[in-house]
Amino acid sequence: MQTETKKTRSLVMMVLMIALPVAGQRLIEIGVNIADTVMLGTYGDIPLSASSLANQYYNIFSIMCMGISGGAGVLASQFWGAGDTLSYKKIMNLMARLCLIGTAVFVLATALIPRQIMEMFSNDGQVIEQGVQYLSIIVFVFFFHGITTCLSNILRSAGMAWLPFFVSCVSLFTNVFFNWVFIYGKLGFPEMRIRGAALGTLVARVIEFIIIVGYLLLKDKRIHYRLRDLRLKADKHLTTTYRKAGLPVIVSDMLLAFGNSTVAMVVGKLGVEMSAANSICSLVVQMTTAVIMGISTAGSVMVGQAVGKGDRREALKLGNVFLLISVIMGLIGGVVVLLITPSIVSFYNISALTREYADQLMYSFALILVFQSISSVLTKGVLRGGGDTKFLMIADVLFLWCASIPLGYLAGFVWGLSPFWIQIFLKIDMVFKSIWCAGRLRRGKWIKKLTAS
Repeated sequence: MQTETKKTRSLVMMVLMIALPVAGQRLIEIGVNIADTVMLGTYGDIPLSASSLANQYYNIFSIMCMGISGGAGVLASQFWGAGDTLSYKKIMNLMARLCLIGTAVFVLATALIPRQIMEMFSNDGQVIEQGVQYLSIIVFVFFFHGITTCLSNILRSAGMAWLPFFVSCVSLFTNVFFNWVFIYGKLGFPEMRIRGAALGTLVARVIEFIIIVGYLLLKDKRIHYRLRDLRLKADKHLTTTYRKAGLPVIVSDMLLAFGNSTVAMVVGKLGVEMSAANSICSLVVQMTTAVIMGISTAGSVMVGQAVGKGDRREALKLGNVFLLISVIMGLIGGVVVLLITPSIVSFYNISALTREYADQLMYSFALILVFQSISSVLTKGVLRGGGDTKFLMIADVLFLWCASIPLGYLAGFVWGLSPFWIQIFLKIDMVFKSIWCAGRLRRGKWIKKLTAS
């Protein structure tokens, strides 16, 4: 009995050690976004919508980086569990090279066709113009944030969740301060409004990059990665393994990103009020799902390490534990959304119609949140950590593109439904995906040791 109690306590502590820093980091990132929207919201719906829609495009880049590092992280967790530090370093290098290639593509697109990018998300001329101004500065953020995101994600595979959390703490204060300076024109700087928000973000991302790269190369003794390790190259077997296991993660996350951006396009085409309401609600949902994101990361790392050690029984046990946690967290999150909605919406200087839309969207988010929690913990956590990446690619893409996007389009532009039902249909993939992945978990076919030679 005491042995079981110790095991349970150890499991809980391990989950908390990974999940809490990740959740804290996510909450800090959201706090930065809230600061952006609240400050820009004082200028009305248009700059709020423009920054929100421009960031939908930027989110495609962020998700690409998460896909690249997520694919590497699947292998990294198993390498770390097996005690293979050399292969861990090699997979870091492979990840960094892929990140730089992807970054170059986004930099070129943003520099050459910013107006066309914004026109995909909005029909409003003022929103497009301000979005272009925002992107003209954000183009310089890609490199710094890309490397930082990839390193943060893969470091968690070695249990180093605290470093990204610390970096995010610094970023929060830096971003809020420089937003205040540049948006409103304080300390002798001109009032830059939406361009000031982008410039504040740039400063924060540069500081993040300096801290995390500097610590990794100069101070860290856990992984002990140094400049000389940059020349380490992945061998043929490792490259092939990454292609088989990591490529589905990249494809899945990228198609998911394009799908979510298509959803944002649908919302953006429904008008400035709907777009502004959605940007407010999205921040609230991100706040309530921060812990879920932390649980997902903990699931991926812990299951991956168990599989790397060859402990199938432990991996199965962890999968069931994390499924139960996901249901509980989804129910709690839905209640929290309903409780904090009035306070959050009241912060913004928005029209009565935008406020009405925001209220409807909040109720739909609260309803769908339990399914979002289950699907997130299973797809981004347990099943991914188990190496079941090809199945997840199908699950992520199938329901979004075959259900959510067509039904959301019909609900908004053909059937003329209310914002509540439009949002329900746009998120219906969460329901299908959670049920399908829960079935996959119970069948036990998702455990695949990818690091075996």
